[in-house]
This record gives sequence, structure tokens and C-alpha cells, in this order.
Amino acid sequence: MAEEELKPAALWAAITEMPRPSRLVDFPRTYPEDHPTKAGQPVGQVRIRVLTQEESMMCSTAAEAFARKHIKEIPKSDDIARGYNDLYSNAAAVEVLYRACRQVEDVEKPMFPTAKMIRDHLSADEVGVLFSSYLAVKAELGPIIGEMTEDEVDGWIKRLVEGGSSYPLGSLSWEMRDQLQMLTAQRLYPSLTVTSSPGSPPAEGESSAPE
Repeated sequence: MAEEELKPAALWAAITEMPRPSRLVDFPRTYPEDHPTKAGQPVGQVRIRVLTQEESMMCSTAAEAFARKHIKEIPKSDDIARGYNDLYSNAAAVEVLYRACRQVEDVEKPMFPTAKMIRDHLSADEVGVLFSSYLAVKAELGPIIGEMTEDEVDGWIKRLVEGGSSYPLGSLSWEMRDQLQMLTAQRLYPSLTVTSSPGSPPAEGESSAPE
């Protein structure tokens, strides 16, 4: 076992003790233009933390319950079902923000008292901006790689060849896998199209056929 590898118990301890990724973002509401000192400035900040799998499942469950409370049965017609789907999606975004938005001073404390308080006091645009911020934080700080430089392509090719396995590709988004494949193919193609020199043509009056 390599020295940098951890035993299962130590690895689990490291995983559970390490804080989840989070980032401070401006709250999408500003002071009015007639404010004496802070006109146009954000009213504050909120810390957005990436959700666990269980929290994500709780968001889906709560959103489903909210949607069913307002629409008793899921409509079967596509046109009518669109309203249910919109209601569910909006409810799910609120549930995500309720769990992901934390207090700046203490990440263990939620920013909002309840999901209902978000629905009652935030505008649809504010919810949309905060939810977009959550998606950005998750993409930037999570393990899924969404962008790749030329040097990183070199590193990935070397890693795959030396490791002899495609396992590391699990941390790439599908888009990045496609990009890596295309860039690798573009680098390989010129070597496939290079042909050997055809040689000098025979002099005039000489036959190229063997005697």
C-alpha cells in the first residue's frame, strides 16, 4: 500500500471530519438608492454549502409533499402536468436553499428559519439567483470536473496511461469526457495521416519496373 493511502477506518474518519465545501456569496437584494450610506450595496452575504446525498433526498421528498398538497393527483396530460412539474421544481429549489444556505458566522446554522419563510419573504428572482449560486458552488467546489486546460489534458492522458485504468474518468462530467476524447483524437490524428516519402521519380528514359 502506498504511504499516502489511508486504511478504511482512517479514511472514513478523514471524510467525516473534513468540512463540506462552501462559499460566501452576496445576498441578491440591495439597499435602496436613497439609503444614506449603502445605496445599491448587497444587504449582506450568505454561505452556501454543498448538500449531502441525504439532504438532496429530503429536498425531493419535501418538494413532492408540497406539490401534492396543492395538486392532489399528478396530472396525466402533458399540458396539465406542466403546471405540476413547475410547482415541484420551484418547491425543490426552495428546499435546496433552506438546507444549503447557512449563516456566515456558523455554517452549522441555517440562514432561513423554514422553507416557508423563503417562499413568503423572497421574490421568485431572488430564489432563482440563490439557486443558480448553489449550482455554481456545487460545480466549482465539487469533484466533477467541468473545464479542462491543455496542460490538464496532458495530465489526464499521462494519468490514464500510467494507471492502466479508466477509473479516474469517474470524476469528469460527460461533457469533459467527450472533450478529453476529442482532444486526444485531434492529437493522435496527425500521426495517423503521416505517410512515408514516395521517393524520387525515375529519370526520363528509365523504367521503374524491375529488370
